[in-house]
Amino acid sequence: MNQPENNQRSIRQVSSSADLAFAIVVLAAYFTTFSTFQSANLIQIILLAVLGVVYILVGTYGFNYCLRSKNTSLRYLYFLIQIPLGSTIVYLTGGVGFNAMVLFPLSGHAVILLSSRHSYYTNITIIFIYGFVIRLYSESFTAVWSGLPMFIAGMIFIVIFTQMAVDEEKARKEVERLVDELEDLTITRERNRLAREIHDGLGHYLTAILMQIQAARAVMLRSPEKAEFSMEKAQALAQDALTEVRQSVGTLRSTNEQIQPLPELIEKLIHDGAESGIPVHLTVLGTPRVLAPASHLTIYRAAQEGINNARKHSRASEIWVDLDFREISTTGICIRDNGMGAEDFNGGFGLIGLEERVRLLNGYFDISSNKNEGVQLEVRVPG
Repeated sequence: MNQPENNQRSIRQVSSSADLAFAIVVLAAYFTTFSTFQSANLIQIILLAVLGVVYILVGTYGFNYCLRSKNTSLRYLYFLIQIPLGSTIVYLTGGVGFNAMVLFPLSGHAVILLSSRHSYYTNITIIFIYGFVIRLYSESFTAVWSGLPMFIAGMIFIVIFTQMAVDEEKARKEVERLVDELEDLTITRERNRLAREIHDGLGHYLTAILMQIQAARAVMLRSPEKAEFSMEKAQALAQDALTEVRQSVGTLRSTNEQIQPLPELIEKLIHDGAESGIPVHLTVLGTPRVLAPASHLTIYRAAQEGINNARKHSRASEIWVDLDFREISTTGICIRDNGMGAEDFNGGFGLIGLEERVRLLNGYFDISSNKNEGVQLEVRVPG
């Protein structure tokens, strides 16, 4: 769910709750007023009923319109209408019952519609107008001072309760926004991970298959037996590629007992591409050990990428691979060749994906190249 949809839903929830609270408070004030209102004549009752209906309509529909509008002046106009209207209702009832409650919803509306400072000023204005109205119909400051503390206490309760509701709604929206961002980030990372798996795994096998097919075509006429052998090996590699595709996701979830030792995997990697004619020398430094699945896979992908790139692009006559277990806390691999190199080396998607893998593990990634001095790729990961 996107942010505009979240905002619209939040507005609907706030407005519906505020509408219900406004109507309940005003109707409760009218109920207690009319239940104790003995001296009112028919005209006064009709006038109060009309004012009450207008007050509720403006307090619901007008409030909703202001809530959806970003026009600040329109929000101020809402209070310029409602405060005098509510005060008139209080004045006409002459302090009977809990008639002052009709002003309480305006305190909550001020918290929702206005900024903190303007909400504060609006509530102070309501308090002063309430005192003025009480003084006007009672002609006594005693009545003002006796009712004012209770009125202020009620307003404070409304303001605090409304502010808590607004803060909770803001916090909920922020959590939803963060969840949406996290979902997007998770999807992006998963997409990148799958792209790396496709390139690093399937790409390696396709490269090896291509080499076998090229070797078969080169000797097809003069040595059909060798061509047949290369084609059989290409077929076997294709089967391995299908297995790799099916198991690439499960590799990261494998237990340590299910992981084939790295030296064996890299030896097989070297053997699969032997038809390229470029010798690859593997040196294992230290005692091999079992790594965490993510580190194990990253080292293997580094070997795939480094050896394949050297075979395809370097024009090298030899490739050296050093698998380093000498450090206790990290394991490293270094692939270097004696090819043509480059002064300005820009890696392709495979190297970018490999660097992302290493970075996710907080490992070390470095690739260096100079013209006529070959390329060196070094990766070190925890484990």
